[in-house]
Amino acid sequence: MINKNFILILLVLSLFFIVGCSNFGKIDVSNLSEEDVNKIIVCNKPYMRFGTGCCLDANDNKICDNDEKGEIKTLEPKQEENTKPEIKPTQPISCKNECTQDSCDVNIYYQCVKQADGCYDKINKGKIIGKCNVNCLKDSDCASGQECYYSGLNQFYVCQDKQPSQAGYDLSKYPEPFIDFNNKKFNYQGVVGADSAAIDNLALSDITAGLSSIEVEGKPLANYDVAPAGMLDVQITNPEQYNLILVGRPSENRLTAKLLGLTYPAYGEASGLKTGEATIILKQNGNKVALLVFGWAGEDTQRAGTVLKNYEAYKGKLTGTEVKVSGTTASPTIVTA
Repeated sequence: MINKNFILILLVLSLFFIVGCSNFGKIDVSNLSEEDVNKIIVCNKPYMRFGTGCCLDANDNKICDNDEKGEIKTLEPKQEENTKPEIKPTQPISCKNECTQDSCDVNIYYQCVKQADGCYDKINKGKIIGKCNVNCLKDSDCASGQECYYSGLNQFYVCQDKQPSQAGYDLSKYPEPFIDFNNKKFNYQGVVGADSAAIDNLALSDITAGLSSIEVEGKPLANYDVAPAGMLDVQITNPEQYNLILVGRPSENRLTAKLLGLTYPAYGEASGLKTGEATIILKQNGNKVALLVFGWAGEDTQRAGTVLKNYEAYKGKLTGTEVKVSGTTASPTIVTA
């Protein structure tokens, strides 16, 4: 009788031979126990036993990889990238407003205007009738029989009755017509050149001081009125509106040169003077008059100003329409009349 163990060993060897040959079919092991099959069919990693054979199980999940290939995997939907540029909220424009309302600078009107950027700018509109104490700019803006008058004292343009011609005045009538004794007020505008030296301002100050001290009904004129502030020649756009007191040489004061018939600037002997001389000249200025006060040099101009400041001391010598002044600032002398 053949040994049972011998037959079992022979059967196992036969199975190894069959499994190793891929062209052979699988054997029926349905009659064997699981323990016997595991002894017969041995699969080394990464393989695992499947039925009567081995299959690849690379991830060691006890499932043949061939079976996993057909598995449908659910993919998370891909989030679509937002390619549109981010729109940030508009930031408010920081304004530096030049103004909050319309305004005046003396007689110049400034309009407060909102610009495209939302900011308010100060726009120079110049002199406008009806704004900033400007009631007229020329005589034609006034009624018949009136003229446009600028008050240097109150800094306004106003229509007033035309004044009679002041032709015929000479230096002997000084301080008229530069003072209106009937109305107790100043009636002139003092002017220095924009290019003048500071000493010309001193000469004008002396003349103003002399006029301010003149007594009207027992009191200085300064008690009734305030002398007009001096202006520059370039600020006077209509000279014939005023009785003018022009201080400074024709090389420095444009209006002086104009009334002398000279081309500005006129230097040296073109002014009609010699070294050390000064002059006081009365000229017709439309229906007004102009008093020209200047010298060869600044100190000469100041000397002529001193004569007008103390005009009462020179009453007998201030005659005609022109005089020359020499001497010193402290002690001027009228040399011609």
